Amino acid sequence: MRLIPILLSIFVLFGCKNSGSQTATAEKEPAAKKPVMREIITDSSVRISEKDIDFTVTRWDVTGDTLTVGVQHGGGCREHDWQMYFNGAVLKSLPPQAVLQLQHKVKDGPDPCRSIVRETLKFNLSSLRPMTSGKLTVKWAGDAERSATYAF
Repeated sequence: MRLIPILLSIFVLFGCKNSGSQTATAEKEPAAKKPVMREIITDSSVRISEKDIDFTVTRWDVTGDTLTVGVQHGGGCREHDWQMYFNGAVLKSLPPQAVLQLQHKVKDGPDPCRSIVRETLKFNLSSLRPMTSGKLTVKWAGDAERSATYAF
């Protein structure tokens, strides 16, 4: 009687062992797309109102000449386009401050999907160098708490 549980245990341990020859290989996830470096557009006429901000900034930091912005928004079916604007005015403070406006547009109309999409955007800050020398605090117009120091 004790032999049956022992044989059953051996069968379970070794009988279900898979050599891998009949297992379908799962497709590898595509490599994460490397964020494209975007230029900051200097245009004093652009005004982005709070009602146009349909996204959340989750990250705002500077490394070298690159501003990295993490964003989260709804959608998933349509292509989303991002532009960063600077009005050309530097606020006098120590260090001086540049307030940037991030614009989000959905190509081909509203995105009907409801997924939460997370993206990492990269912007080249080198066009802001002539505005000051040495250091510049870079702020997001949508939230004064989102700021980072650009040292060059």
